[in-house]
Amino acid sequence: MIRLLFILLFCLGTPDQVRGDDATVVIAGLDRQSPDDLELIREACSSIRTMQCDFEQERSSSMLADKPVSKGKMWFDGKNVRWEYLSPEPFLFVMDGTQVLLQGKERQVKEIKTDRLFSRISKLADGNNILLGQGLGDIPDFDATLTRENRVLIVDLIPTRHDIQLMFRKVRLHFGKDYRVQKVELLEKGSDRTVITLKNQKYNAAIPAKLFEIQ
Repeated sequence: MIRLLFILLFCLGTPDQVRGDDATVVIAGLDRQSPDDLELIREACSSIRTMQCDFEQERSSSMLADKPVSKGKMWFDGKNVRWEYLSPEPFLFVMDGTQVLLQGKERQVKEIKTDRLFSRISKLADGNNILLGQGLGDIPDFDATLTRENRVLIVDLIPTRHDIQLMFRKVRLHFGKDYRVQKVELLEKGSDRTVITLKNQKYNAAIPAKLFEIQ
């Protein structure tokens, strides 16, 4: 479930769906920063057309004695997404604009136009997404809070819709010196959390179309 949840979050941000007067960007924390920080994030991310990277995901839960770690790769070309877990269990998510593939122990293919959830995700993912830092402050159903901790620029996305609040209480994005996302935390109720660290990012490199093919 947490795998699909993060993939859905990956596709949430889009400046085409501005919340209007109730959208807020708050500058907070003891180490106050200029509101220009948010604009610098937007500028750094606005030129991104494609992204590919490795990732490492660590899960912390009161129900688990240890912290399981998953590893994989991700590709995004502005519309199509391939999110692939390689270990400890293979799991593949591909969205190619018309279909969605979910493949773990079982294989499912869904038509986007006839599936309400994935139809909405596809529209939101068209050109903008949360992992690239695009649309911050304009994301429907979230408020954004900008702070710095130990010289790391952090944007907290706090859900305002009740059904989203039932899934998690906060999404925390950690930005590097280049004002691009380096790490994502999903904070659930209590102390449970999932931390995804992005590694070996490549921006605007050509991505073979076959990676997004669903057969």
